[in-house]
Amino acid sequence: MSIREQFLNATERQIHIIKHLFEKVPDDGLMYRPQANMRNTLELMRYLSICASSALAALLGDPENSQEVYRSYSAKGKEVLPENFNQAMDTQMEDIRALMEGLSDKDLKSRKVRVIWGEKVPLGEALFIGPLAYLSAYRMQFFLYNKMSGTSEINTLNCWLGADKMAG
Repeated sequence: MSIREQFLNATERQIHIIKHLFEKVPDDGLMYRPQANMRNTLELMRYLSICASSALAALLGDPENSQEVYRSYSAKGKEVLPENFNQAMDTQMEDIRALMEGLSDKDLKSRKVRVIWGEKVPLGEALFIGPLAYLSAYRMQFFLYNKMSGTSEINTLNCWLGADKMAG
């Protein structure tokens, strides 16, 4: 299996889990905000809907344009509502697949890109420490917001498998 396929499979898994966690958000949980200086649940969902695709587009594009890329994606994220969240997550996956189209393992191993903190790394490494890590980290935050806002029935399986119980 190629690095590209591994990245896409891992990203798809994160999106599946995030969509599963969304099903658990109580109606009154959307405005939950742990502290005044933190996102509320809806704002977090909006960010989740663009965090990986925007980071990937920035990595693959002109480094001088990365802020404009993020602003463009961020504007799309602000349109996300509970009614269209799952579609927004599916669209993000479609965008990621389109951005990854045509990239070979050779590209992922040899093409150097600048990550957000300025270091130059192989594109393949950047995929895992950037877009995929963002989905994983903010997925965990989404899980915790759910727990803290009163969704007591979710557990480790919901967070790591996107399931209510073990299959089989």
